[in-house]
Amino acid sequence: MPLTSEKFNALLKWLNLDPTAAAQQYLSIQKGLIAMFAAEGFCDAEGLADETINRVADRLPEIGPDYDGKPVRYFRGVARNIIFETKRRKEIATDTLPERPV
Repeated sequence: MPLTSEKFNALLKWLNLDPTAAAQQYLSIQKGLIAMFAAEGFCDAEGLADETINRVADRLPEIGPDYDGKPVRYFRGVARNIIFETKRRKEIATDTLPERPV
């Protein structure tokens, strides 16, 4: 699901109660996620970073109140799962190779 303004605001509050600090932390996390996906060789690093943020925002009602630790670690864990999922999708052959004439 796309990131709604309500989910985005809840995400920022989870990152930090100070709006300015939350915005800076969000941008830092987003930049780190993009770098993480780019280092893995994905051409759509920004899109995968957005997917990571969306998944965290979707899970926030479940994890937010009880999560103990730095939020960036949770983002990285979700990103690692997305890396595994994306690589697994790339490994699945969808077509057979064309035969070469002799």
